[in-house]
Amino acid sequence: DGQIYVIKSGDMLSSIARNFGMGWHALMEVNGLTSDRIMPDQKLFIPDTEQGGASQKAAEVAPVTFVRPAKGRIVGKFGQDAGEENLQGILIQGSWGDAVVAAAEGDVVDAGNVQGKGRFVVLSHTEGYRTTYAHMENVDVHIGDKVSQGQTLGSIGNSGTQSDEPTLFFSIEQSGYALDPASFF
Repeated sequence: DGQIYVIKSGDMLSSIARNFGMGWHALMEVNGLTSDRIMPDQKLFIPDTEQGGASQKAAEVAPVTFVRPAKGRIVGKFGQDAGEENLQGILIQGSWGDAVVAAAEGDVVDAGNVQGKGRFVVLSHTEGYRTTYAHMENVDVHIGDKVSQGQTLGSIGNSGTQSDEPTLFFSIEQSGYALDPASFF
């Protein structure tokens, strides 16, 4: 049981799945998709979450909601050409000292300072989501910490970049698949 959804221009698989109370990876599997690329007028089968079984359990779990991790303007968009590969997140240019906050409740699973990312934090969330915050000026959390949505992780910076401006790299992935963060807030 379920319904057919016709994709409209601007739709993303992740936002469609969220609107119907299911994970987008599950929506991919149900429709036999091998990637998250969808096209306008393409049809998707949306399982009925009102019936019993596993789909009802999925509907009972509140989907993860994300908030914007920093003030500022988006200067790099998801999928934008970034040299050797496309940008797998967004770049938010802010002001020195602006807080970088957890986009959702989660656990700090990685943090440090490495070439290419600078000072960074990675959070693990429910439903297989993971968020990464990079190029921070400082990091105020440690691996193993539990954080709540909106909790300060550190401040925006330019570590690991050649930029003169404080610019946060922010990404969201689910089950290893990169998603466009701008579609979540």
